[in-house]
Order: sequence, then structure tokens, then C-alpha cells
Amino acid sequence: MGLSSADRIVEKIVGDARREADRIVGEARAYAERVVEEARRRARERIDSELSKYRASREEEARRALMEARVKARERWLKEREDLISQAIERVRERLARVVEEPGYVKALEQLIEEAAVSIGGGDLVVQLNERDAKLPLDLEGVARRVKERTGVDTKIELSDRRVECMGGAIVMSRDGSFVYDNTLESRLARREAEMRLAAAKILFA
Repeated sequence: MGLSSADRIVEKIVGDARREADRIVGEARAYAERVVEEARRRARERIDSELSKYRASREEEARRALMEARVKARERWLKEREDLISQAIERVRERLARVVEEPGYVKALEQLIEEAAVSIGGGDLVVQLNERDAKLPLDLEGVARRVKERTGVDTKIELSDRRVECMGGAIVMSRDGSFVYDNTLESRLARREAEMRLAAAKILFA
């Protein structure tokens, strides 16, 4: 028995409704899948971002720790180097303290006086020594002659009544005090200390 016109109309309406429902469901499912995938993508990006931040933070901490370790190592190395150089210079001081007791010290002291007198330019000079050196048999006239030969200036050198506190060496000055040359062992060591430190550093840490 064939369908009536009314049945066909109903069937068409139902079919259209079913197809529309299927379309809506399909679109909804596709939308839901897109939403879920987008949520997953954002979650992955957030996780990746957090992991990147964490790794960057740890790497920065590692770099800082390494830098601090290098700075501390260099500071320790510099301190050890300074200690060794200071010990070397102290041994030089001890050696100088022994030099003044050696037989050749009188000649060395005369040379120190001559060097200072020549640096001043000769003339009427006085020399200050420590208490021990003032008692040594110094040939100040001979020193004065050599100074004149080197400077071309008549030179007279007298021992001052004033004494200086030093290991050895001399302070030479013009009689009016306008020129002074400190050639004590301590002053010579101080003038040479930078050079000695550089030389010691090259020897110790070449």
C-alpha cells in the first residue's frame, strides 16, 4: 500500500530533521575536538614554557655558581701569590740585615753615599747614618773626590751629628737642606719593591 501525501511529507520532515541533527552533532563534535586540541596545545605550550623557564633558571644558577667559584679561586690564587711574594721580599729584607755585618759593607756604604751625592749634583753635603754605621772607617774624602770627577762640581762631604733609624745606607743632603736623597737600605728596597714583586711573580708563576 503506497504512502499517502501526508506520510511522505512527514517522512521528509523527519528525514530533514535527522540530517540536520546529524549535521549539528557533527559540527558540535568537531568543535569539541578543536576545543580539546586547543586546550591540549595550550597546556603543552604552558608546560614547555614552564620547563624552559625552569631550565633557564637552573642554567643561570649554574652559571652564577661557576662564576662565583672562579672568582673565589682567583681570589685564593692571588692571595697565595701575594703571600709567596711577600715571603720572598721578607727574605730580601733579612738578607739586607745580614749584609751590614759583612766585611764588604763599608765599601758598599761608600758607594751608596756616592750615588746619593751624584744624584744631588755634588757640592757642600752632609751625610746622616745610623748609630752603628757612623762608627765605621768611611773614606768620605775619597767619596767626595769621586763625586767631583763624576759631576765636575767641587764636593765636600761631612758626617752629620744626627742619626737615623734604619738598617743601613745613608741619607745625603745639601748643607742648606734644599736637596735630600734618601739612600737607606729601606728606601732602596721600597723603590725596588714593585720591580721585585713583578720579578718574583714571573719566577713563581711563570
